[in-house]
Amino acid sequence: MPGEWRDLCRQVGGSHTATWLRQDPFTARAWCKPRRYAGDADSIDLIYDHPDMPDRIEVAGAVGRRLHELVLQFPGCQAVKWRRDFFTATLDVIPSKHIRAFSLACGYLRELERSHAFRGSLGAGCRPGS
Repeated sequence: MPGEWRDLCRQVGGSHTATWLRQDPFTARAWCKPRRYAGDADSIDLIYDHPDMPDRIEVAGAVGRRLHELVLQFPGCQAVKWRRDFFTATLDVIPSKHIRAFSLACGYLRELERSHAFRGSLGAGCRPGS
């Protein structure tokens, strides 16, 4: 099976279809994997539709933006958003004086930006990405 997958990737990789699909910023990033890690921080930000990403989405053009909307509906992307929302909701029900967060290979920890428990402390030395 891995050999078959590799062969399929080679066939599709240089095709017009692949070029067309890579108009979506998320697919383009996944194709290039600049950090060789499928879930790198910028990929996660594209899934989250984070405000730091609009330039990448805008330059994609009409087809790229529409493809991006469709890709964000895929189960994998929906699962990433669900995990973010679940983690944020969990943080918000724990008394804030008991919260200690450690982020290892989890992107920029954007979950803290959405957490009511952490929102007030972000300006006090607790910042996602630091």
